[in-house]
Amino acid sequence: MEYRSVLKISANDPLDISVDGDSIVIRKVSQGCVFCGEASRRLINLNGKAVCEMCLGQLNRSDKDTN
Repeated sequence: MEYRSVLKISANDPLDISVDGDSIVIRKVSQGCVFCGEASRRLINLNGKAVCEMCLGQLNRSDKDTN
């Protein structure tokens, strides 16, 4: 079985390789929001960091609360 095709991993896709006990874990890196980790929402690049619209809205609201 070709695991790359099953997992939809292309030749240049970044992979996260880690050790968990006596196992080697290989995961396809998927970019998610730096605050909530959600990857399925639309992400906005904010100073080089991925932020989803919901968290960006919460940041804007909390900024207004402090001013």
